[in-house]
Amino acid sequence: MTELIIDISYKCNSNCKYCQWNSKNSQKKKIDIPFNQVLLSRENLKSFDISRIILSGGEPTLANHLKDIVTYYHRLLLPIRLITNGINLSLKKIKLLTKWGINEFVISIDAISYDTYSTMRANSEKIFQKTLQNIKNLANFHMYHPKIVSYIGLNVVLTSINCNWHIINQILSFARDLKFNQVKFQPVYDDGYLSKNAPELKLTLKNSIELEEIISNIKIKPFELNFTNPLEFWMDLKRHLEGKNLSPRKCFLSNNVILLHKGILKFCFWCQHTRYGPINHSYSHKDVLEIQNKFQNNLEKCRVAPQCFCLQPINHIWS
Repeated sequence: MTELIIDISYKCNSNCKYCQWNSKNSQKKKIDIPFNQVLLSRENLKSFDISRIILSGGEPTLANHLKDIVTYYHRLLLPIRLITNGINLSLKKIKLLTKWGINEFVISIDAISYDTYSTMRANSEKIFQKTLQNIKNLANFHMYHPKIVSYIGLNVVLTSINCNWHIINQILSFARDLKFNQVKFQPVYDDGYLSKNAPELKLTLKNSIELEEIISNIKIKPFELNFTNPLEFWMDLKRHLEGKNLSPRKCFLSNNVILLHKGILKFCFWCQHTRYGPINHSYSHKDVLEIQNKFQNNLEKCRVAPQCFCLQPINHIWS
């Protein structure tokens, strides 16, 4: 069973310092994805064995055709997950989105104190407090309407600022208290924008000390399976920062995730050696398996980098 991740807009209303699609840049570029580049046919959904639709961006709540996109996939009886920064996710918006067909929500937030948050996201404290309230509203809605909202999660981008046990434990405790299903951490990566605009947020060898403390604490008190990243994630990240190679052969994307980016079906943003192809092409299940085998056979051409952690399942282990 495979998840289809669709970037439906690169407009954004959050000013994350590490992201090229932040509000400052997206206002200049005003990038939205054409409607015909985000709809995979019923036949291709079956060939790819798609089990869930994940709407991403940018900030997907700003997409021009959000209602039509959600309605299309909802009619095909697929669960739909929205990855959002939470700024627009008022209770009224939650009710509207669930009415259209979204039944899973993931909110991206990197800290739950404004002092820490503001070092990574140049948003006002008013926006931060609004986001926290929206998270609490979502959790409350999920508690009382579990058949309408079946899953809620948090995504956390790890930078040099929040990669320490105190902040991570704060986030996990916050999520547990609100009965979130999952908290996924992923390291910040540099696509050229980070090193130019916020190099101080890069994870470096210096963060190995903080990672050692995180690892020690998780060994003492491990979290429930699949609630958050396992111990091995933190050990793999430490190995990577120390310059040790992680095996690209352990990449799990070939039978786990498909990325739909501007009308092209891909394994990920970064893989250059193999991709599926245009969205308007007709794929048989045999075609899909052949392309996936080609991807697997060419994995040695890849090099595991911070961005490789992003699309892997939460329990993924590289080493």
